[in-house]
Amino acid sequence: FFFQAEDGIRDFCLSRGLGDVYKRQSLDITFISSMLKNHSVLSSLTETKALSFIASMFSCKAPISSEVYRQNSDPGCFYLIESGSVEVVIDGHTREEILRGKFFGENELIYSQQRSSTIRCREDCTFWAVDKSSFLRTLADLRSLTHDENRRFISTSRYFQTMSIEQKGRLASAVTKQSFRSNHYICKEGDPALCLYLIKEGTCVMSKEGSDIGKLSQGDIFGEECYFSHTKRSISVRSSGDVTVLAIGNQSLSNILGDQVQSFGIKSIQKVAFEKSNTLSKLNSSQIDKLCNSLQVKKRAQGETIFKKGSA
Repeated sequence: FFFQAEDGIRDFCLSRGLGDVYKRQSLDITFISSMLKNHSVLSSLTETKALSFIASMFSCKAPISSEVYRQNSDPGCFYLIESGSVEVVIDGHTREEILRGKFFGENELIYSQQRSSTIRCREDCTFWAVDKSSFLRTLADLRSLTHDENRRFISTSRYFQTMSIEQKGRLASAVTKQSFRSNHYICKEGDPALCLYLIKEGTCVMSKEGSDIGKLSQGDIFGEECYFSHTKRSISVRSSGDVTVLAIGNQSLSNILGDQVQSFGIKSIQKVAFEKSNTLSKLNSSQIDKLCNSLQVKKRAQGETIFKKGSA
């Protein structure tokens, strides 16, 4: 059984649409409104915009063991679990469980990617869903509201200094502002790398294999794996207190930077490494730029010797 709502198919006889029976669904509206306030992106909707978004939602059901959508398929909807629970399956392995009152399916819509996971029902489920076009219209409204503010912040970021004014403007139009409460995992080790993050406010903790390895603060970036195709997160990052980030999808980065996206990404990674080095961090920005430009990228096979003891 494959879930038809993902393809935009809606059974008007069996599904409840808030837009159809708006005044009769006060309990549903209350439930969805309270959940939206916890969403990293949609929590910034005004009350009027939130009600308009809710009115575009429709209810749909899926039985136990059915797939809401499959990994590598084209995204069709954004979902809120009204009842039941689902599991997230990546490359055949179950990664986590999503429970009632939680959302899923938005990342691929935001970052214009194919589905990065399969979602399978652990029990009979009921969802509130929004189709792709309605979700993207709402996202475009939110981006336009924060464009000027985001552009000013991007202009001050040391990581985007080499971008042209036009590129920075396009970047500001493409970023998505996201807010997270304390101790929320923004990205997890092993997950597909769909986007790059720039911390606008707050601090984050990096961890690998369950152990904390460092902190990030305002102005730092993470998620650089997205500069390279088909990569996975090498670390987990969680919020330490309330955090606001600007997220930019790898497809948008490619559109803005063209065939220079990987070289730009490599230089960003190099700068981060220099800043965290006790020795190289003493260099000024001009010296770091010159050093970055002189470095060459070389690939090495697993287990290959980089250099031998005693060699020059």
